[in-house]
Amino acid sequence: MERGLPNLNTRIALIAGLICAVPASVRGQDLAWFASRWEEARTYTLPENTRIVFERSPTFRVDPAEIDRLKKEVAGKPDHPSRAKLGQLQVQVDTTGELRTSTIWWGSSGWRHSRDWEEKGVRKFFDVAVHGDTAWGWDPGVLNVVATESAPVGNDYPAMVREVRTVVAECVWGGMGVGTDTPIRLRPTAFERIEGGRWKGRAASHDDKRVFEYRGSFEQDGSLRVEQSECVVSSDNPSFVGRTVKFSNFVYDSVLQRQVSREWVSSGQTGKEDTRTVLKSVESISENDLMRAIVVPIAGQQDPVRGEVRLEIVQDLRPSSMTRTLLAGGETITEPLPTPNEPKSSTAQLLAWSIGGAVIAVLLAVRIVRGRGRT
Repeated sequence: MERGLPNLNTRIALIAGLICAVPASVRGQDLAWFASRWEEARTYTLPENTRIVFERSPTFRVDPAEIDRLKKEVAGKPDHPSRAKLGQLQVQVDTTGELRTSTIWWGSSGWRHSRDWEEKGVRKFFDVAVHGDTAWGWDPGVLNVVATESAPVGNDYPAMVREVRTVVAECVWGGMGVGTDTPIRLRPTAFERIEGGRWKGRAASHDDKRVFEYRGSFEQDGSLRVEQSECVVSSDNPSFVGRTVKFSNFVYDSVLQRQVSREWVSSGQTGKEDTRTVLKSVESISENDLMRAIVVPIAGQQDPVRGEVRLEIVQDLRPSSMTRTLLAGGETITEPLPTPNEPKSSTAQLLAWSIGGAVIAVLLAVRIVRGRGRT
């Protein structure tokens, strides 16, 4: 053996170490780069004064026989594990085949998310908006107004911005960045460049009980195009494993100034498609258009989305107000509401129930009269 040179086994080990060391370094750089793209997606917001419209529709049909089977299976068994599945299927039956439209107004002055759908042939909507220190939620006939910084449980409309960010992130980022600011706290954990100019990455929850895998290609400018996301680990809820979203129809949008997906389809564990979402339009709007959309609706005035504002109950849940106003038959009745910290005696509770019962009775009477007027 030549003097000064290590033996064959040592040389093989050294060479193997060098080969492995380089990919590890590259992988570390790639993961850091992927993490920076993830953070960019997490903090992304729509351009100033933008209006964007999505349509979402189920692509499946629920088998009535399956519902009948589950009803028999859970009958008389309130704790049966199939009750949750039965509830989900019953909701799906109500909305199967019905188109759901989401319209989002976005700007530094505030935002609004309007949702429209039909349920068993009845048109419904739910609007949420935030404007400065005031937020509100509106469904047919009922308007709730809250303070942005102290919205009560059950009416935390400012927190619903997560829904807006999620659908925008799906369109623009293939769902990347979603989940970071939720209890599962997703964070990037792996990134790999694979053959054919493609890539795959992973993000895991803080406790590693939930792991998502993302796959896609690279845009011409080197940015990531997400073409598929899949839940590959879900030890806390196995029903999520295999849940997949596939993104397609990529185009450059001049308002968003980037490539976006105009269509994406989700599927469950069986691989069968269940929901299709389509980006319908993106447009720049004026500051005046945005302000008209986000101000608190006033009964009898015009709303740019709903037309004439028709309200039966207005609840002002801001600490400085705490009132409920009943609008019926040309009459306006306003009553105080207990403040969140105000103790209630049994007498006060009974009085509140009595008032609530009276309000409901009046509303029922008004609805009956209106119903007769339509026939």
